[in-house]
Amino acid sequence: MFEKKDYIVRKHNHLVNSSREKAYSPLELKLIAKVISLVTPDYKNLLTERIYLRDLEFISNETKNHNYYKKIFEILSDTNFFLPCGGKVKWFSYLNIHDGFIEYAFNESLKDYIVQLNSNNRQYYLSNILALNSRYSIHIYELLNQMRDKKGREVFIEDLIKVLNIPASYNITNIAKKVLDTAKEELEEKTDLSFEYSFIKQGRKISKVKFAIKGSLHSRSQIKERKILL
Repeated sequence: MFEKKDYIVRKHNHLVNSSREKAYSPLELKLIAKVISLVTPDYKNLLTERIYLRDLEFISNETKNHNYYKKIFEILSDTNFFLPCGGKVKWFSYLNIHDGFIEYAFNESLKDYIVQLNSNNRQYYLSNILALNSRYSIHIYELLNQMRDKKGREVFIEDLIKVLNIPASYNITNIAKKVLDTAKEELEEKTDLSFEYSFIKQGRKISKVKFAIKGSLHSRSQIKERKILL
C-alpha cells in the first residue's frame, strides 16, 4: 500500500484559542491545518505558497471542482477571527485560484503565530484530524493537545462556548450530548488522544468543564492507514 506523507501542524496557542463570529466548518478547519502544516521549522518569513488541488483529495472528493475550493478559501480570506489578546485578523492577505492549484499568502500579522514557534506551542500530526466529522471534535482535539503533557485541562463554559461557537440556545445537557460526547467518541475512535470529562460547579451554577486527557489505543500508523483507506 502506498503511504502518503503525514504532516506536522505547528500552531501557536493563540490560534488554537482564537474564535470567530461565524462557526468554522470541519473542512475549513482541516484546510487551515493543512496549509499551516506546510510551514516547516526552517521558515524565517511567511511566503507566497502554492497548493495543488490534487493534494487536498484526503479532505473531499470535490478536488476537481475548482469553484468549491475557491469559495472556501475566499470565505477564510474574507472573514475576521479574533485572537485571545484582542487582535482581529484575517487568515490570508493574498489569494489567487488557478486551474489546478491555489496560490496564497498568510496575513503578515500571523507571522509570530506560524513561523519559528518555540517548544511551548504544541504540535500534532495532521492525520489525527482528517477523519473527524465534527468541528467540535477538531477544536477539542487541538485544545486538549495543548495540555497533553499535563494530562488534564479545565475550561470555563463561557470560553468553550466562544471558541467552539456553540449555539446560544444550547444548555448544559445539549453541550454534554451534542458537543462533548460527540468529540469524546470521535477522538477515541480516530485519533491518538482520548478524554473523560466532568463538570465543575461554582455555587449552584456549572462554571467549568474538567477534562482528563489520555492517549488512545491507536498508533499513528493505524490512524494514517485508516485515513488513506477512506
